[in-house]
Amino acid sequence: MKSILFLCNHASFFVSHRLPIAMRCKKSFDVKLLIGKASSTKMENIAIKELNIKKINYKILNFKSFSLNLFSEILGFIQIFFNLFINKPDLIHLISPKCVLYGGVIARILNIKSVVISISGVGSVMNIDSKLIRNLYFFILKIVFSNKNKKIIFHNKQDLKMFKKKFCLNKNDLILTFGSGVDLNKKFNRTIFSKKSVLFPSRVLIDKGIKEFLVCSKILKKKYKDWEFIVAGSLDYESPLALPIKEIIKNKKDGIKFLGYKKNIMEIINKSSIICLPSYREGMPKVLLEASVLGKAIVTTNIPGCKEIINMCKNGILVKPKNSKSLFLGLEKLILNSKLRDKIRRNSVRIAKKNFGIDKIINVHINCYKSLILNVK
Repeated sequence: MKSILFLCNHASFFVSHRLPIAMRCKKSFDVKLLIGKASSTKMENIAIKELNIKKINYKILNFKSFSLNLFSEILGFIQIFFNLFINKPDLIHLISPKCVLYGGVIARILNIKSVVISISGVGSVMNIDSKLIRNLYFFILKIVFSNKNKKIIFHNKQDLKMFKKKFCLNKNDLILTFGSGVDLNKKFNRTIFSKKSVLFPSRVLIDKGIKEFLVCSKILKKKYKDWEFIVAGSLDYESPLALPIKEIIKNKKDGIKFLGYKKNIMEIINKSSIICLPSYREGMPKVLLEASVLGKAIVTTNIPGCKEIINMCKNGILVKPKNSKSLFLGLEKLILNSKLRDKIRRNSVRIAKKNFGIDKIINVHINCYKSLILNVK
């Protein structure tokens, strides 16, 4: 049996975005998973439990998404090297920026024949202030992309076009998908008359737009007292962009609800009237795909990944990134117009169910894996 090895930043991201693909792979391939250390203890514990239930063969290594600890990262790199050397997978699928760099370089050294690279979004890279670090990242990517038998999966057209031009990539090596898809088999009683609430369903990170959301929420809550403003996302996520705890406490006192990480996020989305994700950069945010399938009105930023969903489904308002005034006006427009929210619901469900189903995404990946492995001589 041919083998596939997934390399991902941590268990929680793999479970939320790639587990259904791995489960389908298990029918035809020997599947292994290498993951880094957790950025959120609560999220990771839930994800590890899920990996055990699904009987995924995984190993936790000594690297971390946002870590700059040189010793720890070198150790993690060496661990990845030896695990790939010992396992000798027929194909490796690299997920998340650091894994693409580490795994991609090691794949070249060990001459791993087939490589799949997921570019889920370049927000964490493009938002880095240091031009030197960005240039180093892109330099190493040139080495990674030098593998002849590869496929690179993108989630939005802008990232695909940028990478194609910057690295002179062959269009036959590029794949575009609508993010990670949504499980359309989940049964939900789509709530038409939701409670009056605006939901921020994401990690509490600055580059997700949490500061702008909180600024607007406090003003809108005073103006529209029957509306709730809710944050559903990890509060213990380790990142230099995490919102300080003292700011969370302050906003709680101002009436903003913080639920923390919730595994059943679609149930919370389903009970909300408006979904708000004022992110600075995305690949194709799964939470907006889920909101679209559930027919929810969305306010999000006019950036790659987010704008594709809104333009396709006609299910929300695009606002300027890093702009609290623009976000305020977008949210207020939907708060005041229940007829518009209802119109959005009808448009959204029909288009989203046609395009965002996870089965399509899984089939694209399986066909990609098989074609690369068969291409090895």
